[in-house]
Amino acid sequence: MKRYILTFLILLVVVFSCVYYNTFYYAEQNYKKAEKSQKQAKREVAAGQEVKDYEEAIKKASKVLTFHPKSKWVDDALFLIGKSYYNIGEYAKAERKFNELLTSFPKSNFIEDSYYYLGISRYKQGNRIEAIEALNSLLDNPKMKKKKPEVCFELGRIKFDEGEYAEAIKFYKRMLSQYPREELNSKAQFSIGEAYFILKDYTQAKENFSLVKKYESKGELTYKSIFRTGASAYQLKDYKGGLEIFTQLSREKKYNKFLQQIELKIAEGYQLEDSLDLALKKYEDISLSYPKTEEAAEAYYRAGIIYFEKKIDLTKAQEFFEKAKTEKPNSPFAKSALEKNADISKLTAYKEQVTKEEKDKAVKSLFLLAEFYLFQMNMPESALAEYQIILNEYPDSQYVPKSLYSSAWVYENIYHDTLKAKEFYQRILDNHPNSDYTKGAMLFLGLSSDSLEINIIEKKYLLAESLLIKEEKPDAAKEFFQEIMEKYPSSKYALKSEFALAWILEHYSNPEDSSLVLAYKGLIDKYPGTEYADFAREKLGIAVKKAASTPPKEVQPAPADTSDTTNTATTPTLSGIPKAPVPQKKAQFIYPSSLEESGIKGKVVLKIKIDFTGKVMNTEVLTSIGNIEIDEAAQKAAMDTTFDPMKIDPMESSEGWYIYEVDVNPPPKQESPY
Repeated sequence: MKRYILTFLILLVVVFSCVYYNTFYYAEQNYKKAEKSQKQAKREVAAGQEVKDYEEAIKKASKVLTFHPKSKWVDDALFLIGKSYYNIGEYAKAERKFNELLTSFPKSNFIEDSYYYLGISRYKQGNRIEAIEALNSLLDNPKMKKKKPEVCFELGRIKFDEGEYAEAIKFYKRMLSQYPREELNSKAQFSIGEAYFILKDYTQAKENFSLVKKYESKGELTYKSIFRTGASAYQLKDYKGGLEIFTQLSREKKYNKFLQQIELKIAEGYQLEDSLDLALKKYEDISLSYPKTEEAAEAYYRAGIIYFEKKIDLTKAQEFFEKAKTEKPNSPFAKSALEKNADISKLTAYKEQVTKEEKDKAVKSLFLLAEFYLFQMNMPESALAEYQIILNEYPDSQYVPKSLYSSAWVYENIYHDTLKAKEFYQRILDNHPNSDYTKGAMLFLGLSSDSLEINIIEKKYLLAESLLIKEEKPDAAKEFFQEIMEKYPSSKYALKSEFALAWILEHYSNPEDSSLVLAYKGLIDKYPGTEYADFAREKLGIAVKKAASTPPKEVQPAPADTSDTTNTATTPTLSGIPKAPVPQKKAQFIYPSSLEESGIKGKVVLKIKIDFTGKVMNTEVLTSIGNIEIDEAAQKAAMDTTFDPMKIDPMESSEGWYIYEVDVNPPPKQESPY
């Protein structure tokens, strides 16, 4: 009898064991099916039926945890669930399961794998520090060896993704030296080449791309490495070597599916060698061989660039840009071609304007044409040619110092030719020592402002302003303002002085004749588009008021009224910081979340410094709204704003400082749904 009972108990254990094993077995089958499909499709995150199979695997494995919590398959089930969530892309759930396994089964065979996937799951959720911590715990543990090559690779990839390319290279090289037979080595070697390419170390990039074949002799990565080797050769100006690489690639039948890309690089090589007719023929062959593709659109676009920049044939350039636009309308080259055609239309209009205008007006159009070439068309050579026309044909123009300064800037910042830049900066000092651009020239040349009397105009203006405002001696001030206008007509202080004289005429002389009207009209005619001209227009449209005892040193907007944010016009100041032009890209003011309930609103007035390219380099608060956080948020919005250099009057502010206003409005309150 005892024997029968014992036999029965053994059979019972076996049956139950089979039950929970079968449950896990079917979970594992679902998992393997999904994983196989995902790998074949080379998907990082599962899709379609794969997701359903993973979810079924999770469901079945969870039964093992619920109904058989003491079985030997629990850690297997936990890991399978964690991996399924990971492959689906639900990284938070995956992290919880891997943590559960590590805590409950410290001696499991899945410990090493769990640390690995735990680290990556954390990184996928944006927890960079914790991810690196988990991966490093594997790398530093001498007992855990299986996953170390993959850990090195992942740490390298994390550093690469974060832009820490030098650190990424270290991890990839460690992997290659310590684990020379790993499957991931080809990807690590390729990533080293990519990191060097991004760092613009093209010699190292070329060398490391060429080493990929040590680890993989065929396949798509091999093609990519050869392609990037050729691209690196182009960057090193080894056009012949690069062409040989791409030409050889084009002859390899196994790479026929990449032939469009390869032929584009061959055409680019001809273009870089200045074999323009060969390049144009190749681009034509590509566009005819692969119609309605992105490669065909790119070929038309690049042919248009050759006609525009090299052959200076605007008609042909427009023809090819139009073809690029229609060949593949949704390609990025279609959009670029559309922009280029618009630029050509503007360029043609500028040129026509220059030829039609009188000599004294043509110089401004020439200068704007040069700026258009430089900033809109990215054609510094053409810009320099226009600046040179101004210097040669209009030597007495107020645009000469600015043209010298602009030419120097191009040589310094684009061509990195400091000797040529020095030549133009020196010409400013020699021929225009009292211009608004002398300080910038002296800064480049490393000279002290005390070594020349470059501040004489500024000093005279400030003295005149002091006589007018502090000492209330308008007649004495007028002499200095008139001297500045007569002796330094191209200086920004000439504009300010003319405005000051009109102001004195209105507020101290109160003339009965038309002299005041003529003074304000002179401002409009000579300085259109400036804040001073706008103020003069307002004055000519209203009755002249009786004089105030003194003009304000600087007229600021009234303190913000939180109940009314209506804008009011402000008078240009004698100390004269011009108003900034309309932004090209206006950054949004982000209202501090901690102050949303305060309801503070109004306007922060800033002084911003705009550089030669339209970027904001510095900000200062002139009129605060009364809250530091809001002031700082306004400054942040200003720093992120960009301006069109074409809309910045070169005679308005040589120092680059402008007035810029930021409207402050709290976000609308969300109504409760209850």
